[in-house]
Amino acid sequence: MREAVGQTFIVNLILVFFAVISALLIGSLSYSKAFRTRNRIIYVIEKHGTWDAPGEDRIRTEIEHGLREIGYQMNLWDAQCRPRAGGELVYGRAPGGNPAVTMASPFDFCVHSFESGRYYGVTTFMHFNIPLIGGFLRFPVFGQTKPLLNLHNEDLRN
Repeated sequence: MREAVGQTFIVNLILVFFAVISALLIGSLSYSKAFRTRNRIIYVIEKHGTWDAPGEDRIRTEIEHGLREIGYQMNLWDAQCRPRAGGELVYGRAPGGNPAVTMASPFDFCVHSFESGRYYGVTTFMHFNIPLIGGFLRFPVFGQTKPLLNLHNEDLRN
């Protein structure tokens, strides 16, 4: 009887170890995808030197094409972007559903403008496709562009 109890303990220990290793692997893969997505968005913004002017969709279209290639999570729920200190939301779902800022996007990311477009902050999210609890697990990954010296941006010329 003593051997059966000891063997049960070892089996439980192996199961816990397997669960912890699986959680670490899933977390690192999700973080890697969110990090790569954030860097892709930052690269496109830095390449063009600004975010889209109102009525233009060329930068947004280029970003969304790149995110389809990566396989980034589509925006499946009504997630909102949290405000950033000193930043103005230029892309994403605003808290309270402000229609002037809220963008209909198939992807789940936010872009904030700081110092009138001198630099931008990008927030992507880690997603976990786990039944029942996966929709509640959403962790942000934030990054900023380097300061942009775009002479085409009218806010910077004045």
